[in-house]
Amino acid sequence: MSPEILREYDRVMRDQMKQGIVEPVTPIENETEESTIHYLAHHGVIRCDKDTTKLRIVYDASCRSHGISLNDCLYVGPALLENILDILLRFRCKPVALTGDIEKAFLMVGIKKPDQDALRFLWVRDIEDTELDVVELRFTRVVFGVSSSPFLLNATIHHHMSKDGDLSFTERFMRSIYVDDMTVCFDTTDDAYDFYEKAKARLLSGGFNLRKFASNS
Repeated sequence: MSPEILREYDRVMRDQMKQGIVEPVTPIENETEESTIHYLAHHGVIRCDKDTTKLRIVYDASCRSHGISLNDCLYVGPALLENILDILLRFRCKPVALTGDIEKAFLMVGIKKPDQDALRFLWVRDIEDTELDVVELRFTRVVFGVSSSPFLLNATIHHHMSKDGDLSFTERFMRSIYVDDMTVCFDTTDDAYDFYEKAKARLLSGGFNLRKFASNS
């Protein structure tokens, strides 16, 4: 790993700690912890074609050392994702197109305290220090790469989108979303703008930021 990538890796870690996405595990908790403890393997993936996040840290919940992996132990949940081919076919049916993206969607969904210790991982306290001081961290949010995460994300989005009881809007939105990407089309620009306002406001009420909008109008 080059020094530049290492510094960016560390910056991502520290940024997530500031946001409360990950937190340190205290020595006292290690002595008294009764929950299931598991450590995630992780590595960096560089995407030079990305405009936003060029370094993505990937956590491997399918990694095995001895026996079974974390993903082998989890209930995946029912498949709530729309078929991507159906989404793309519907997208071509009307003249006004609209796309968007939910920012850091998985990391906006919280994990119950007893389950957070299954999402521990190791990092170093100071990358500039010649003495290797390893620290234990854990996720407080849903992790991309864990087999149950897609169900948890979709179920959470559906909950917030259906709060006001507008079932037709909720159904249309859920049929237009694939993981964190929205792809939808309309007869008129007014319909598209109305959908945009409702979707952004509804998701914002649940702590999600719908962004990176694009349209042919």
